[in-house]
Amino acid sequence: MKRKHKITVIAVILVFLALAGWLQYRKAHSEAVLHQAVFIATKDGDSIVVSLDGEETEVRLIGVNTPERGTAEGDEAYAYTKGYFTRNQVIFLEFDSDKYDKYGRTLAYVWLTDMCDTSKMEEFEQYCYNAIVLRNTQCEAVYYFPNGKYREWFETIAIMKHMNQ
Repeated sequence: MKRKHKITVIAVILVFLALAGWLQYRKAHSEAVLHQAVFIATKDGDSIVVSLDGEETEVRLIGVNTPERGTAEGDEAYAYTKGYFTRNQVIFLEFDSDKYDKYGRTLAYVWLTDMCDTSKMEEFEQYCYNAIVLRNTQCEAVYYFPNGKYREWFETIAIMKHMNQ
């Protein structure tokens, strides 16, 4: 009977830890702070220029990497991004742990609306441009510590994309 009690206690602890982890994950994803910006131009497939708080700012998309311009895949990603946005389009930026990279670019997730639930992967895939460009170009999912809020979702999209090719 004592062994059965130990197993029950361990099971309860494991369920509690799983629930605590899930709640922490939901909290992290539900507390997205979105900053309104205005699209100005495309630098390449994974970098855009926006007006943020009245300042022209180069934004590097977190979680994705497109091939460089000058290659067929890089030119395709550039054309895709350039064709996706219109000048003066309102977009929303979400920052992660590190706001800038070593080149001084602002690092962000680019959301097409602030009227979505950022804690749901379905809405992430539909409204986060980083996920859209990953799914629709020769882009790859990348992780640069510590900016990994949506890391698992990027990896899932990349796996699904490769399975469908």
